[in-house]
Amino acid sequence: GKALKSNSTLTTLDLNRNNIGDSGAGLIGKALKSNSTLSTLNLSCNNIEDFGAGIIGLALMSNFTLTFFYYFYFATFIYYFLEGAYKNHEGISISFISL
Repeated sequence: GKALKSNSTLTTLDLNRNNIGDSGAGLIGKALKSNSTLSTLNLSCNNIEDFGAGIIGLALMSNFTLTFFYYFYFATFIYYFLEGAYKNHEGISISFISL
């Protein structure tokens, strides 16, 4: 989480199948609030439940650089929450891709 927060070069992060769960998603969510370089994030197959997905959704409200978010096994209503959180910003769009 700390490395992603202060990152100034990484643009793509693939954490597919790392079993990070809600606690890892929480750390990533906190880092996304201040990260200004990451444009692609893959969190597929990580056992992220409603709580972790909610933290990421809240983080997307203040992140304007992430443009591709890959996910798999997120509940349908969490997908809509994440998408809605990001679309609250005019002129900003994100592609949610279900693998």
